[in-house]
Amino acid sequence: MLKREPTINVTAELRRLKALVQFVATPNARKNGLGEADRARLQRQSEDVAKAFGLDRVPDAEQIFTPAFLPPRGERML
Repeated sequence: MLKREPTINVTAELRRLKALVQFVATPNARKNGLGEADRARLQRQSEDVAKAFGLDRVPDAEQIFTPAFLPPRGERML
């Protein structure tokens, strides 16, 4: 990156990258690969949103998320 942008503050950018990793390399991503939804958590979130907005029915997690468009799991593993 320094070759491309010689004015970069390497120390600051390393600090920023390390801070970002905790949001990307979650326990779920480490276990199931990047992009894979935790179905139980997604279902709970769907229930919370349905309750908050007074929806007549709670969308099922399978209706909200599909991994069909993701690369193969092996390519998404950390």
